[in-house]
Amino acid sequence: MGRRRIVTLVTWVGVAAAAGGCGTPYALRHRMVAGETLAAVAARYGVSEEEIRRFNHLRPKDRVRPGDVLFVPAGGPPPAEIPREKKPTEPPSKEPRRVAPPPKPRSRSVGAEWPVAGKIVRGFAPERGSRGVDLAVPRGTPVRAVRNGEVAYAGTPSPAYGGLVVLRHAGGVYTVYSNLDSVGVVRGEAVEGGRVLGTSGPARRGLGPHVHFEVRRGEEPVDPREFVSGR
Repeated sequence: MGRRRIVTLVTWVGVAAAAGGCGTPYALRHRMVAGETLAAVAARYGVSEEEIRRFNHLRPKDRVRPGDVLFVPAGGPPPAEIPREKKPTEPPSKEPRRVAPPPKPRSRSVGAEWPVAGKIVRGFAPERGSRGVDLAVPRGTPVRAVRNGEVAYAGTPSPAYGGLVVLRHAGGVYTVYSNLDSVGVVRGEAVEGGRVLGTSGPARRGLGPHVHFEVRRGEEPVDPREFVSGR
């Protein structure tokens, strides 16, 4: 993953944090195509160009290119869908189908092999927009690297998101640590598993003080429990 993809990953995590946790139900994901302008995207979704720039941390001189991924704040109409052929309507069954509700994630505690030892207050459920886990810990708790790696990003995309650290690991795997009060590493630095990356941040988005933790293979989310346990 090059620098451009790192920026995309950082933007994704930042927008997800601002929009209500791991997912981003209040933002639409849009990939730029050849010949498309930012003004055209703004008109398509019914928002202003300035809103899109502010939401994606784009400066006035920054340009977007084909293939770039933007996050559009919701509020305008979604793009029109291509009409599809209607399939024949199936006759209603005699008995209504019963669909079981999705299981509620159980809060459980994790140990020292995780970034912090605490309770999972929001679990991994990408089908519901949760691309990582939130771990409840007191504000100021040291946050540690789960494995050896290299710092691909370290900083604060926006005060609203808190500090953010992204580590690059072997095999194209990245770990993401966000909602940090402080960041204690710099980009390009090699870190060992257990190294303190920063400290946990305050309560945000209806959760108490916590750390947000994600694992990605490329840009695809992975269940952190599988990565941390080594399965």
